[in-house]
Amino acid sequence: MWGSWGGWLSLWFFFFFFDIIMEEKAPILRVPIFKFAHPTTKQISFHTIIRSSDAKSMDDLTKATTARNEMAEQLEKGEPGSSTVVAAIERYIPYMYGLVIGVEGQPHIRLNDPLCFTWTSGIGSSKKSTPEYTYRFEVVMVLISYGFALANRAWALNETTTEANFEENSKQVAHFLRLAAGVFDYVHIAELPRWVNMPAVRPVETFPHITTATSHMCIAAAQDLTVKKAVAKTGTSKAVVVKLAAEVWRRYEAAQDEVKAATGDWKKALSPTFVKFLEASMLLGRANAYRFAGMVQQEAQKLGLAVSYLNVAAKCLQDIPMPTKASSDLAPWKAMLEEQKAEIEHFHRAYTNENDLIVYDKLTDEKLLDVPEPKGLMTPVPYNPPYPAFAEIH
Repeated sequence: MWGSWGGWLSLWFFFFFFDIIMEEKAPILRVPIFKFAHPTTKQISFHTIIRSSDAKSMDDLTKATTARNEMAEQLEKGEPGSSTVVAAIERYIPYMYGLVIGVEGQPHIRLNDPLCFTWTSGIGSSKKSTPEYTYRFEVVMVLISYGFALANRAWALNETTTEANFEENSKQVAHFLRLAAGVFDYVHIAELPRWVNMPAVRPVETFPHITTATSHMCIAAAQDLTVKKAVAKTGTSKAVVVKLAAEVWRRYEAAQDEVKAATGDWKKALSPTFVKFLEASMLLGRANAYRFAGMVQQEAQKLGLAVSYLNVAAKCLQDIPMPTKASSDLAPWKAMLEEQKAEIEHFHRAYTNENDLIVYDKLTDEKLLDVPEPKGLMTPVPYNPPYPAFAEIH
């Protein structure tokens, strides 16, 4: 029955297109977002440590104590992604800046006991507490905790994304990610330079390379949402999608470069989950950029180039260590990674089969392929600190 080439080709076309139809799925609308652990801090009683004979000053210090201790409790017990964690930090920040202005460096201020700020790391491999006697340590850690909390709000919303709520959800997710990136940038540009005589041993997120890396990670995830929107929107040029996807790759690669630029023992202090997530996201970003570049070539009927780009994408996927156990570092993103991998492998298989059986286009070496050019649509929202809750303590 199938003795002729025509019969074989007819059968092949049937199964080829049947495969495509059967593998069509709902669009993958969630994006990989890192879930930060909360840094934690011990509670402090400002109104008993800082001497004051003035009723208003004592009231300000008491309110600062209450706000900080509520924040400390939320960081310790609050669920990552909860709006109550964000709100608790926001309530304390004006009092924190009031302490910086009204207490730090003021010669008339007297203490009943040493004022020590103690913090643990949110992305470090160790949860050992670090004590410091400077307000700059407090400011940096509070703002970084705020950035983590904002990014976690994006993570929590992203987990609830469906086709029905994607349009509205994606706006909120991107907004929180851009806010978080703005906070990390502010810490890097404004607060870290003010912290003189930094101790060598301190939470790893207070190092400049890491604040920059976390900012890049947030913008990469926000940019990834623009890719999802572009793909979901009918009529979007694949050439545009390539550039948007290339920016996701570029941002994650920049974040990874910041981590690689680290020197000394603190580079080893990063959580393995953080490092592996960053590496996997960079590889997935590159795979998607080359996948979409291949689709552009396929539409232009240049199947050899299409397969060549998809070969690079497939190679990137092979380098991602897929989690096999619930305890694996990448386990929280297993389903998302598998979805992305299946989609890319589908196009790779389809283009390769067509080229091997029908077209016979010559392949191009990876080194000779044009690298996809990035186009960024997402930028950090600049962070502006609130006015201090008070300006002086008597």
